Amino acid sequence: MALYQILYTSNALRQMDMADLGRIEQVSVRNNRAAGVTGLLLYVGGNFLQYLEGSQAAVEGIYGKLHRDRRHYGLTVIHRAPRQNRLFDRWAMGVHAVLPGEAGGDALFRLSHKALERRLSSGGQAAERTANVPVHDPVAPRLIRTFWQVCGGR
Repeated sequence: MALYQILYTSNALRQMDMADLGRIEQVSVRNNRAAGVTGLLLYVGGNFLQYLEGSQAAVEGIYGKLHRDRRHYGLTVIHRAPRQNRLFDRWAMGVHAVLPGEAGGDALFRLSHKALERRLSSGGQAAERTANVPVHDPVAPRLIRTFWQVCGGR
């Protein structure tokens, strides 16, 4: 199957808490598994960045549903392209968030940032399997990293 990716940003209609994000994750995991889509959702400071990968039909179908979701607005696609390999092959939908006023939020952010950085640096594969394998299409990982740094201040 040829892989395809889409990366977009949007703004939350209102501030989200962990319960809101948990509900989003539950539905996303179910829908994405059924469609064969994997990806990541970042939520920082009222902003979302979502990366989806899978077949073009499945990814565009999920994106179409997301575009109609009234919990966010201002959807802006910043990257759409074919992809050689999956970045998030084991995540039907990984969700990471930094919430305002969260106890220990800075430490959690740094921990999540390190885990995300390892994932992006390895091209979505275990680091030991990628020692001599180039990461294909580094655009999406670079954009995800930039969003994480700009919105989270790291």
